[in-house]
This record gives sequence, structure tokens and C-alpha cells, in this order.
Amino acid sequence: MFYAHSNRGPDGAPRPETEWEPLFTGTGDGHLERTAALAAQFAGAFNAQAWGHLAHIRSVNFELGLAHPVLTTPLNFPSSGDDDE
Repeated sequence: MFYAHSNRGPDGAPRPETEWEPLFTGTGDGHLERTAALAAQFAGAFNAQAWGHLAHIRSVNFELGLAHPVLTTPLNFPSSGDDDE
């Protein structure tokens, strides 16, 4: 399962997985589903629900891109040994 948010608690420790926000559930409770519904609702005020659905498609691409290993691997840059940089 992929998660949208897994914020840390006030003490800086990771919150338990049961409190993480699932990316997609299929039941309407996932981050992508709620974001799509909200986008369509806001766009509906301008009679542009289709744009809300387009925003949902874009958000799916964005969120799935964040799960790519290239973006989830910490960056490690070699130190030059010069602290003035």
C-alpha cells in the first residue's frame, strides 16, 4: 500500500502506520479520491466539473511520481571537506 502522508508526532517520532493517510482505498477514503472529489466540487462552482476530474488525473500522476524510488531515496552528496561552501 502507498501512503500520501505519514507525518511525525509533536515529539518528532513517526506516527503509527494506523494514522497514516492511504493514497487510494477504492472506498472513497483515500487521499486521491478525496482530493478528486474536492477538486470537482470546487470546479462545479464554475460549471467546470470536467476540469476537476482533470485535476484528479494530474494529482494521480504527481502522487505516483513521488513514490518512484528515485524520489524516495535520500540524496547523499560527497563532502568536499571545505566547510566554507
